[in-house]
Amino acid sequence: MSKIETPPKQPEKKSSKAPLIIAIIICALIVQPLIGLFVLGLVFDPYMLQKPYSLEKDEQNVAQVVKKEYPSYEVKSVRLTYTDFFSTVVEADKDHVATSATATAENDTERITIHLMKDSFILFSIWRIESANPDSGPNIPDDVYFIEMNYRSIGKAVNIDEHIKGLWIIPYEDGSLYKKAGTSDWYYSIKVCDNIYKTSGGRIYVFNKQTSDWEESDETYSRLNYYGNYQKISKEEALDIIEKYSDYRE
Repeated sequence: MSKIETPPKQPEKKSSKAPLIIAIIICALIVQPLIGLFVLGLVFDPYMLQKPYSLEKDEQNVAQVVKKEYPSYEVKSVRLTYTDFFSTVVEADKDHVATSATATAENDTERITIHLMKDSFILFSIWRIESANPDSGPNIPDDVYFIEMNYRSIGKAVNIDEHIKGLWIIPYEDGSLYKKAGTSDWYYSIKVCDNIYKTSGGRIYVFNKQTSDWEESDETYSRLNYYGNYQKISKEEALDIIEKYSDYRE
C-alpha cells in the first residue's frame, strides 16, 4: 500500500502594517497644519466660531443679565460694540461680533448706565457687568469732584511761559508747569484742566471759568466714573485749582 504524501504546510502570510502607518502619517501631516491654522484663527479672532451670529440674541442676553441684577429697573436701551484694529470702540454689526455693551435702565427715581463685557469660551460666551452707576438721582453722593484733564503738545518755537498764560495748568509731580518731551525734535508737554465737576443733590455741576461759578451740567455721573479723561479728586484739590485761577472762594 503506497503512502499518501501530504503537501507541505504553507507558511501563514502576515498582514503588513506599513500601509496603515503610512496612512496615519499622511493624515497627521494634513491635519496638523489645519489644526494650527484653526488655533491661529482663534488667537486673532476668538469669536470666529460664533459667526454668523444674531445681534438680537446678544441684545436679549444683555437685557437678561441687567434684569437679573436690577429687577426693579426697566431696560431702556442696549448698545452693542466691539473694539476694532485701532483699539477704537465702535458699533457692532452683522459682520463684527459684539464684545462689549452699554445698557441703560430706569425706575421711578433714577436712571443707571451699565457697562458689560463678553467673555468668550470658543463655543459659547457669557455677558458680565463691568460697572454700573446712576446718571443722576438720589443715589449719587454729594461733594464728589472730578477733573477733566488733557495733555497738550506745543512746538518749541513758542515762548512757553507766555503761551500758557490764561490756561488752567495742572503741575507735574515735581511742581513744574511744563516738560520737554522727545529727543532732537523735542516739544513742550503740558497738562491742562479743561473742566472741574462736582455732585450736589443728585445733580452734576461744572465750574464755569467765565462766570467763576458753578452751573448745572449735562454730563452724567456714570460717564464721569467710567471714562479715563475724567479723574476723581478731593474737594480740597479741586478748590485749590479753582482758587488759583479764578476769583471764586468758598
